[in-house]
Amino acid sequence: MEAIFERLSSGQIVAVLSILAGVIVAIAIILAISKYKLQSLAEDTALRRERQKADLALRELLVERRTAAGEKLDPDELLAIVASEPEADDVNAELAKRFGRLETDAAAIEDALLRVMAAGSVNKKLVLGVMDELLESGAQPEVILAAVRPLCGVAKDRPRPVEHAV
Repeated sequence: MEAIFERLSSGQIVAVLSILAGVIVAIAIILAISKYKLQSLAEDTALRRERQKADLALRELLVERRTAAGEKLDPDELLAIVASEPEADDVNAELAKRFGRLETDAAAIEDALLRVMAAGSVNKKLVLGVMDELLESGAQPEVILAAVRPLCGVAKDRPRPVEHAV
């Protein structure tokens, strides 16, 4: 090792040390980025798991409500409740806020909200628009719920996804 240092000038030794330091820094950066990506992946997986649990809980609640009320349960409606997407979560949050403004029976609000949540994204946006107009005009909560229910549609009335079309 001494023989190598004796042959190199001081400038060359500085260059070799700089290269070694650069390699060490590069390895440290690569490890930090890898650690960050793995943490991000773990958090994303946990978030997806929580969304799946929430979707399952929504389906179970829908089944309980319908069977308790003696309504016939449509399997297509259960299948229509798809996994949440970020944009859908925003729409769902806005729906929950609008329904929360209504001053009426909590069970009626929950039933209507569950029906809207099971509807497609187009129907959800339509419900938001109708609710905004009715809330602005000062309509009674019962009138708003009555106006919203038909907009939810029934799963068999909605067009099927391409992969399920006959």
